[in-house]
Amino acid sequence: MKILVLLSLAALAIASDFKMKLNENGEEFTEEIKVDIAGNTEEIKVPQHQNRMQADILSDFNIGFRALKIVKAKLCYISAIDASEQRPAQMEESMQLAHSKFPEDRFMIINDRYLKVRKMSADEVGKKIAAHCKGSEMFLAVKVTKENIEKTALGILKAMRSRPKRDTPVEEFTSCNFNSQTLTVMSTCPRNRLGAQCKFYRTDQRTCAYKVQCRPVTDSTGRKVSSCTGQHKYSLLACCDFKCF
Repeated sequence: MKILVLLSLAALAIASDFKMKLNENGEEFTEEIKVDIAGNTEEIKVPQHQNRMQADILSDFNIGFRALKIVKAKLCYISAIDASEQRPAQMEESMQLAHSKFPEDRFMIINDRYLKVRKMSADEVGKKIAAHCKGSEMFLAVKVTKENIEKTALGILKAMRSRPKRDTPVEEFTSCNFNSQTLTVMSTCPRNRLGAQCKFYRTDQRTCAYKVQCRPVTDSTGRKVSSCTGQHKYSLLACCDFKCF
């Protein structure tokens, strides 16, 4: 019995909670971070601040998906986890080395842009993300840049058109202004005449999160110190409409 209790306590100890106090343009707030090494997940909760909406971000490294839940809008955007993202053990070490403090004098601003593609089901996202997003609509979101968004959107739509109708039909593509005319263009326009017009949301559904990356180093005197950098990551959502030229 004692062994079972000790094992249970050890498992619980692997999940770590951190609180990082932040100040953005004079507004103070606290970001909450939960790192579960055993479960291979990370969760970041960011309260509403400035013109950013409240966000709850779960990264499930078991299946390689990240779920950005916009609480007030009851929306969950599912995207692939970047290969550069810290895994749970690395994030925990970084937060410990940084003493849960964001390096205000050494950070980068990153604008991550995502294309809203289609609805997703609970079966597609795994149990943890399905539970995380319960009560919210789930959408697949593909990371893009300003330069490649239209090419990416056209590639996704053309791939949908190539699949059997029972698979992912083109009407599931979440265009900005979906109607019967849009559906006709998406379904029948010749591939060489199909074009995309995409836009990013400027005010609605904008979110951000703060992250810290640290590593232990030895300074010129031989002391063990921490070298930390921060990331202030904005998430911008986009949609596309299609035209036949």
